[in-house]
Amino acid sequence: MNDKNEFDLDFDFEKEYGISPDFLTESEFDDDALLSEFLNEDIQEAEADMPLDEAAPQDVFYQNMLPEDSMDDVPVSDDFLNDLLRELDENPVEPAEEEPAYIPDASPVLPEEPVIPEGSPVVDEPAVPEEPPVLRRAPTQEPPQESVQTMPPISRAELRRRKRMKQRKFKEVYLPIILGAVSLVLMLVFIVGAVSRGISDAQAEENNALQESKDAEDAADALEREAERLLAEAKALANGYNYQGAIDLLNSFSGEMTSYPELLSAKSTYSQALTQVKEWSDPSQITNLSFHVLIADPARAFTNKGYGNAYNKNFVTIDEFQKILEQLYANGYVLVDLDSIVSKTVAEDGTVTFSANTIYLPSDKTPIMLTETMVNYFNYMIDSNDDGVADAGGGGFASRLVVTESGEIKAEMVNADGQTVVGDYDFVPILESFIAEHPDFSYQGARATLAVSGSEGIFGYRIGDYFYEEKKLDASKKQDEIDGATKVVQALRDQGYTIACYTYENLDYNAINATAIQNDLQAWFDEVKPVLGEVDVMVFARHIDLSDYGTGNKFNVLYSSGFRYFMGASTSPWAEVTEGYFHQKRLLVTGTNMAYASTTFTKYFNSMAILNDQRGSVPT
Repeated sequence: MNDKNEFDLDFDFEKEYGISPDFLTESEFDDDALLSEFLNEDIQEAEADMPLDEAAPQDVFYQNMLPEDSMDDVPVSDDFLNDLLRELDENPVEPAEEEPAYIPDASPVLPEEPVIPEGSPVVDEPAVPEEPPVLRRAPTQEPPQESVQTMPPISRAELRRRKRMKQRKFKEVYLPIILGAVSLVLMLVFIVGAVSRGISDAQAEENNALQESKDAEDAADALEREAERLLAEAKALANGYNYQGAIDLLNSFSGEMTSYPELLSAKSTYSQALTQVKEWSDPSQITNLSFHVLIADPARAFTNKGYGNAYNKNFVTIDEFQKILEQLYANGYVLVDLDSIVSKTVAEDGTVTFSANTIYLPSDKTPIMLTETMVNYFNYMIDSNDDGVADAGGGGFASRLVVTESGEIKAEMVNADGQTVVGDYDFVPILESFIAEHPDFSYQGARATLAVSGSEGIFGYRIGDYFYEEKKLDASKKQDEIDGATKVVQALRDQGYTIACYTYENLDYNAINATAIQNDLQAWFDEVKPVLGEVDVMVFARHIDLSDYGTGNKFNVLYSSGFRYFMGASTSPWAEVTEGYFHQKRLLVTGTNMAYASTTFTKYFNSMAILNDQRGSVPT
């Protein structure tokens, strides 16, 4: 069998196709159109067999596989064409000089005949068989590595033509499809959007309806809560006999009051009460009942060897005070304070002027004031061995006021067993508990006046250096005592109590001169005022009253020290309001007065029914 090369050489083109093999010479292929048609058919067959996803890099495929003349219909990217045009502009390509292809000689190569000289004898040579002519192939040449480099240059006009054809093909074939697809998508989006909007609108309407219903319910609930709050606050004001304030508060209701009959009923009640009030504008008609600190343990107090008789004579027990409050309430008395009966006006130059207030109470109610003195808890009353610490041997009194974790003001004492207990063991916590149970006993939140001396501290807290030096106590604890006193003072002021000076050393100011009074007050200002702050109420100690109001030296010392309210003592109530100060006399409630001057208290309470049985025979 002949090999492939021999087959190619022996093939008779002229016999089979009627043409000479010379058609293989390059000169026969000058017609570029014929070559392009021939190559395009191969390209189309290759594209038909190529999967779509493998035909993506078209520029590279066609450049590497096809002659450039056959790329008329090959899609070429815009970037490729633009880059090629730019390259041609920058580096023009000269046509390459054509090299003739090596074509094998079709004529047989025969040996040259020998030249025989004339006259030479003829020799019969053996006959040499005639050999067939041998065809010589042109030397096999390796195909060019990069066919693109041997391709003829493409003109700029041809590149532009291809670009225009590509754009026209895109506009005529692909663009309508794309536009149709986009239109279809937009239509679907519109339809889906319309349906969604319809559903959303319906859902929104339903949600709005639900929200409106919920808002209406919330608004109704809010109005209901507001009505309840206003009713409670108006009731508190009315309990303090501030009927006009209660009416104004109800009128502030943000809803329609006619839809809330409770509001209308309360407003009607307070309006009716306002028309039936009685005016109290004369402070001299208002009694001030005055007590010392209360005895918490009568058994220890009345049997105390040193002070038992004095306690029985001058003090009231906690159970007696509770009964007094109950009888005052039952007899229609209502607690008022200094701010209730007197108005103080301060001018721009600091001048203070006073005027009487008018108190409005129901016709069956009567105003009354309360005062407690000696609320410093003297050491002799609580300390049996005089070491400066309260003990079980004391006289049965509370030792200090304290503020509990819940903010309540209570009294601390050491009981007969030596245990420190906290509770209603003195005037303030008992009064607070009573007002909590009977809020209508207090006129617009009024509280009592509390008078303290300073030589042994205030409210049971030892805040002065003198006490620590005398009792030889640890001075490092002084600051803790000051902090405790400050906390109690703030709680008392917040609750509405008025704090007064009871002199610094519990002195009888009628028995000393103006200079001695000045010295006593200076000690008060140095030691007590930093803890209490400003104090303008003076309650005279030792059951006395000053004798030179208005013009005397003693009064001038007190007035120049900033005091404007003065409270003395008497067997009958009395008061006056001047332009520059207020002067009042207290009615002292003691064991002796209740036992031997019971008629003094007849209109307030029944003292004989109140006296504690443990007193025995009360000293005169």
